[in-house]
Amino acid sequence: MAQIVIVQPYVPVYRSALFSELGRRLRSNGHELVVLSGEPDGEQRERRDSVELADVRHRIFETRSVKIGPKTVRTAPGPSAWAAADVVVVELAAGAIYSYRALLGSTPTAVWGHVGSYVNRDSFTSRVLRRWQVRRADAVLAYTPSGGDIALSFGADPAKVSVLGNTSDTGALRRAVLAARERSEEEARAEIGVRDGPYFAVIGGLDASKRVDLFASTLDVLWERRSPARFVVAGRGHLEHLLEAAIRRKQVHLIGYAGTREKALLARVCIGVFNPGRVGLIAPESFALGLPIVTAEWAFHAPEFEYLRPGIDSLVADDSPEALAAALHELVTRPEEAVRLARAAESRADEYRLEEMVDRMQRSVEQLLRRSGPAPSR
Repeated sequence: MAQIVIVQPYVPVYRSALFSELGRRLRSNGHELVVLSGEPDGEQRERRDSVELADVRHRIFETRSVKIGPKTVRTAPGPSAWAAADVVVVELAAGAIYSYRALLGSTPTAVWGHVGSYVNRDSFTSRVLRRWQVRRADAVLAYTPSGGDIALSFGADPAKVSVLGNTSDTGALRRAVLAARERSEEEARAEIGVRDGPYFAVIGGLDASKRVDLFASTLDVLWERRSPARFVVAGRGHLEHLLEAAIRRKQVHLIGYAGTREKALLARVCIGVFNPGRVGLIAPESFALGLPIVTAEWAFHAPEFEYLRPGIDSLVADDSPEALAAALHELVTRPEEAVRLARAAESRADEYRLEEMVDRMQRSVEQLLRRSGPAPSR
């Protein structure tokens, strides 16, 4: 039996289905998946979205990290944590010291992640370090096609690069959305706690990456223009206090962290998803929800932003509160446009499937196992 260890800073809820399915498949082939993670800290903790895996062996280490300017350097765990592994998968990140330790060892090692510096301002040093990780790794698992292209530009062997098609469990979400449609809209509104009227869903952590300040400014513009647009916010975070004025005005209804069931109810009553900050996995989720995303043209979206087709299944406005307010108000006053975008988004509901992401990850892991030779008996 071979042991595959995946090292994570922490395990968010949206990754639990991936690890569970990957673990099940590896077990069926006689292997064991071990997820080794720290615990959320700082903004991660405020999101309240971490989980301890139940059906995969999950070992938690004491998180040790150092903040150097805007960057976080993660130093734990050490090589002893994966000493028994036959394959190690670590994050592709310039500040992950443990990734270098794994890559310098003798165990076949894959890196996975964005590859490019999508969500932060890039630097020469960061590019050099990520390039080294890519070229040193035995396999590169890029989240999206553009990340795969960057890995090749860094000098990776094309045979070692896989594009995962990063996604969450959109299949489960889609099934919940279809089940929610069997309920009346009035019943769904009552359960969420909202009145009649046009609502947008805001889903995700209320932190800097989601640009809660821009959200608050957009709400002010809509209020001044007496727009009927209202918002259900499904998420927590250390910046939620910026929404207090809008909550008092009844523009915003806060429901806290939303799982699959709550998101499906939002899809029953909302006309779109408003995401003024970083668009990441909310992109494939919007397809499963059957709702168009309204977001801003911004340099720091996650790579999954490339899944969207602006003007067809989503709206991308200029990066200002006024432009975002105008885009939102247009969907409120032109319901036929909201329906057109929603239908286009829903037509792509099966395009980014977790099963296919697991297929690609499993193939890469098992290729590494074959290269490393037969695993020793345990």
